[in-house]
Amino acid sequence: MGNRADTLNKDEQSSFKKTYRIPPEKYKKILHAFKKHSKEGKITREVFVKAYSKKGHLDRDLSNQVFDSFDKDKNGNLDLREYMSLMGIIYGGSLDQKLNASFEVFDKDKDGHLSKEEIRDMLVILAKQIRRAKMRSKYGPQVTGATPVGIEEEDQKFIEKILYDVFDLV
Repeated sequence: MGNRADTLNKDEQSSFKKTYRIPPEKYKKILHAFKKHSKEGKITREVFVKAYSKKGHLDRDLSNQVFDSFDKDKNGNLDLREYMSLMGIIYGGSLDQKLNASFEVFDKDKDGHLSKEEIRDMLVILAKQIRRAKMRSKYGPQVTGATPVGIEEEDQKFIEKILYDVFDLV
């Protein structure tokens, strides 16, 4: 482990860059972002959700789920290693790493399976993300992850059809 809460030792840096295939310049940006948002070597849920929903990256619900998935010690904060793991998967990482992380985000009860409700929640969040992206392309950057968005009736019907096809016809 690094001796400070906001640094990695050389071996950890090398392992991180290799594991997630992160180039040195991207590594520096990720580390800078952590230092910018962290306090005492930790990023709180509130800071994380605010940063990722205001910049338009993620819906508040999805920001919370991502936070929960990467807060491995469940202390309500992301330490440097947890944050670096998240950023490594976002900005690098293999397809398998991205798929596994996505699965963990939506497997709320951590039972290794996605229930009908977990899949419904995932599809609703994704429908909102798509709707928000369409709004952003039409209205510009003032539409962020914090912008309230509902889902259209046709989206809801499509989600219910998927759930029926997956769960009720098996």
